[in-house]
Amino acid sequence: QISEKTTEFNRLVKKYENVSEFLRETGYESIASLDMEIDKCDLTIEDLEDKLRDLNSSMKADSEVYNELKAYHSEFNLKIKGLLKKIADVSYKREQYVRLKNDYKNDINKIQAIHTANSKIGQLTNVKCNCPICDNIITINNDDSVFLNSKTEKLDEELNSLLRRVKSIDELIVNLATEGQSLAQERSVLEDDLAKVAEMIDTEAEEMITPFLTQRDALVKELADIRNRRGNLVSSLRVRNHQDDILTLQAKLKENLSKLSEQLERLKKDAPDISGILSSLGDYLNDFLAKINIKNRTGISISPSTYSAIVRNRDYFNITSGGLRTLISIGYISSLLKYSIVNDINHPRFLLLDTVGKYLGKSTKYKYMSETDSTADLKEGTSDPEKYEQIFNSLIDISNYAQQKSTPCQIIVVDNDVPEKLAGRLKAITVAQFSSTGENNLPPGLIDDISYA
Repeated sequence: QISEKTTEFNRLVKKYENVSEFLRETGYESIASLDMEIDKCDLTIEDLEDKLRDLNSSMKADSEVYNELKAYHSEFNLKIKGLLKKIADVSYKREQYVRLKNDYKNDINKIQAIHTANSKIGQLTNVKCNCPICDNIITINNDDSVFLNSKTEKLDEELNSLLRRVKSIDELIVNLATEGQSLAQERSVLEDDLAKVAEMIDTEAEEMITPFLTQRDALVKELADIRNRRGNLVSSLRVRNHQDDILTLQAKLKENLSKLSEQLERLKKDAPDISGILSSLGDYLNDFLAKINIKNRTGISISPSTYSAIVRNRDYFNITSGGLRTLISIGYISSLLKYSIVNDINHPRFLLLDTVGKYLGKSTKYKYMSETDSTADLKEGTSDPEKYEQIFNSLIDISNYAQQKSTPCQIIVVDNDVPEKLAGRLKAITVAQFSSTGENNLPPGLIDDISYA
């Protein structure tokens, strides 16, 4: 941490120097000066906005004549819209009457055609002519039953009625045309009045608003300039604040470095002697092996160079018995756990052991035999069931020791073929049991729970 924070501190120092040099060359003002200028801009902006509001109010107050003209303009517009609707209605009615008149004229023409037909039919006589086939004389008789002869009185009555209607419609069409002309003239007068009012509005607006607009434009321009200046000042202030933030962060890092240096010195001063730690771990390992009842417990220690276990003055990696290596490994890591219970070291106080009986006695599988010396295992007596049981007893003792010291600690052991006698005694602290064959209705383990469709 000290190295990382020192690097960060040096980087900030360099960055601060670069920013400071840039600000000096570009002539940036100080934070206090920038704050003062921004406050002045805020006051000026507030004053200009007040003047602009007052000017807008004055424009509204001095526009009485203008408002009256606008009212006349709106009134004339409404009247013209009403006249346009009336003109459209009159034109529509006139078109309807013209269509009706044409329909009546068509009916009159039909009746007159019937009269003509009746007169022609009444003059027919017997006609004699040669047959175009046999040259015999053929006589065509005038038979009234062949043709439909309409009654003249009914037709004349209908004809007179239609003529009267046409005359009446002609009068209506003339009246509507006269009304349309009158409305068009009235519309023309209103449009002339509207144009005059619009011209008066333009004149009044020019005379009334132009001075206000000139003054208003000046205020708006000045307001925009001040706001733009304020924006530039705020940007400059951000740069200055960034410089100040760098300096603040630099000071915090310097303070942290000072605290870390003091803590480092204190740790160096209070740090335990490595030889003392290794001696304690060697004692814990010796106690574990004694409880397991390992033969010839001599030369037990922890190597100061490799930090591995030494038994009988032989390094762990030079021990040929796989069973003895298993016992030493469990003793070594359990010693580290026990040491962490009463000492503040970088250890999670958590231990997970899998297949404890891998090289211990009958549970050693054939595939593991190449990793051990069976003769050495036999000589060490690692197949002794008492050793297997004492492993669990030692781990339980460590757990009880942590409980006495009120230190959180957890040990998890996963193993197969635990002896029935030991399994019964461990039943109270057994969390879960599994069976690959489903014996005693036990669920399958993680490896055996795969199912095939």
